[in-house]
Formats: sequence, structure tokens, C-alpha cells
Amino acid sequence: MSNITLAVIRKEHAAFAALLRSLQMLLAEHRQRGSLPDFSVLRAMLFYVDEFPEKRHHRKESELLFPKLRARTTLGRDLLDRLDEEHLQGEWLIRDLEHSLLAFEMMGEGRREAFESHVARYADFYLAHMRAEEQKILPLAEQALTQEDWAELDEAFAANRDPLTGEADPEYGGLFRRMLDSIPPPLRMSMGGDMTSSPRPGQDLEDGFDALDVCHRQTLLTLGKLAALITGLRRHGCDATARALASEIVTHFSTTARRHHEDEERYVFPRLLAGDDPDIVHAVQRLQQDHGWLEENWRELSPQLDAVASGQSWFDLDALQEAATVFIGLSHDHIALEESCIYPQARARLRGAERREMGREMAARRRNARTAQGAGAQMVGEGNPA
Repeated sequence: MSNITLAVIRKEHAAFAALLRSLQMLLAEHRQRGSLPDFSVLRAMLFYVDEFPEKRHHRKESELLFPKLRARTTLGRDLLDRLDEEHLQGEWLIRDLEHSLLAFEMMGEGRREAFESHVARYADFYLAHMRAEEQKILPLAEQALTQEDWAELDEAFAANRDPLTGEADPEYGGLFRRMLDSIPPPLRMSMGGDMTSSPRPGQDLEDGFDALDVCHRQTLLTLGKLAALITGLRRHGCDATARALASEIVTHFSTTARRHHEDEERYVFPRLLAGDDPDIVHAVQRLQQDHGWLEENWRELSPQLDAVASGQSWFDLDALQEAATVFIGLSHDHIALEESCIYPQARARLRGAERREMGREMAARRRNARTAQGAGAQMVGEGNPA
């Protein structure tokens, strides 16, 4: 039995996180240019937040998922109570945010910083909220709920979908298109009807930071696939779906994610380490340390995922789940620090021409890597050693 509910929740979380981060990117870009944003676009984005995550996504969790979980287990009840309270708190927070936007629009430059700070606090609040759900509540639900529970939940969650995940209601077509046309490229690419969308082979993003942001979206999606793989292995064993999913995960983290870290070490971190802000320098040093830890975690994970991908039975599912939980948690925290602090700081220190040159160099390195990979595969196919 497929688990539609968990897939919907994770996909909607990814869409909401992408919008929150892109809202911050949009504000940062206008601050850097010294221009005012298009307030109608900001209003549309906050309307979406109020209309879907606040009123629909959270309601599905609080009214459908959480009660079933409380009925099946006593574990996690304090956290469920806290998450329910945060759902209610979110309805007040979005009102405050909308008022802060109105003040910015009516009063001008003097209210810019207050609105930006308000957006940052709101984003931090919900990113932490979603991490708690994905790291604690969803794994608990996988263990505690019955097939009958999931069947009822799947029907309800499949019937009410978020437009940013490619399930747009025609009623919201105008809003969806307006947001799609007016916000930064990383979110625009994620919103193109499928959260898995990414640059086509040979398609390069002009600004290097846009390429880095797209890779973050792909990584968040792949982390969701890793969590889904663990669930699938426990329920269905190492079937064809699990093998294909494991293969996708291995490919992403063995190639794309490693190149992404190399790009950050080459283009983003050096400029910030050379600065005189000790907090920024400390944050970059922590991220460099994270890269080492993530590589170490991945080396522990990848042999077991390779075994799943090839249909072997020797992997240890409990050890795989434990390692995956650590890897997923560290990856989420790492990306959150980069997008909330380091990327905005680095963008501000690089002129547009420098960011475009960075994008061209990154694209060239990727093309060369793909060419070398293709040549290696051809040699293997011809019977030569790779």
C-alpha cells in the first residue's frame, strides 16, 4: 500500500519552505538594489500562506493525522500538543505579518527593516515546526498507525492539495501564475507544476546563487525520498519501487550534492572567511565542518543504499534508519543556516557580474563532469576498465 499522506505532507512542506526562503531572497534583492518590492506580489504570497498552509495543511494535520496518532500511542503527545498550539499561533502570526506588510507599503522605507525581520522570524518559526514534524511525528506515525488509518488519511489528504506542488485548483490559476512570474528563479523552477523540476541538461542558470538554490530544492526533495524509502522498506521490503528510489538517492548525494559542496567551498565561503564579521566567520567554519560530517555520514549510508538499489538483502534496516535520521537532520539544519544567513551575506558581497561569472564557471564544471562520466560509462560498456 502506497502512503499518499506522508508524500503529500513532505511535498507541501517543501513547497512552503521554498516560498518562505524565496520571499526572503526577494526582499534581500530589493534591499541590495535600493528598490521597493512589488507589494501586490508580496500580498499574493502572504495570501497563499494564509489560504493553504495555515487554513488547509495545518488543519489536515491537527484534525486528521494528530487525533489518529493520539488514539494509537501515548508517545509524542507533548510534542503533538505543542504543534497544535503552533498551528493556532500561526494564524495570529500571519495576521501580524500582513499588518507589517501594510505598514511597509503605506509608510515606506522606514518600515522595510521591521517587515524583513518579521518575515525572518516567521520563516524560522515554521521551518523549525516542519522539521519537528518530519523528524519526530511522521516517523512515529509510520510505526503506530494501521493500514485502515492510512487508507482514511490518504483519501482525505489526496483530495485537498497545495497548488505549489503542481496540484493547482483552477480557481487559483491567476494567483499561481502571478506568483510564478514574479518571484526568484529557484522557486519559479520548483513551482513549474512539479516540485521535482530542475534545469534541463544543458540549461544553465545565469546567477550562480540561483543554481545553488535549485540544488537545495533538489536536496530537500531527495531527503524526503530517503525518509519515504525507509517507510517503504519497512512496509513492503526491497521491492522494485524501493530499488529505484535508492538508486535516485545514491545518484544525487554521490554526484550533485558533492559538487554543490565543492561550489560552496570554492565560490561562497572564501569571501566570507576573509571578512571582519566574527559571527559570519564562525558560521562559515561550522558549515565547513558540516560538509565533513555530511560526507562521513554519507559514507556510512551509501553502502546500505547501494545494497537496496541492487536488490541485495544484507542491509540492516534499523542501522539504515538511524543513519538516515542523523543525515536528514544535519542536512536540514545546514541548508537552513546557509539560506537564512550565509547566502544573503555572500550575495551582498558579490556584484551581479561576479555572480554571473560564478554561474558560468559552475555550469562549465558540471558539463565537464557529465562529459567525463559519459566517457567512463562508454569505456565500461566497451569492456575497458573505468
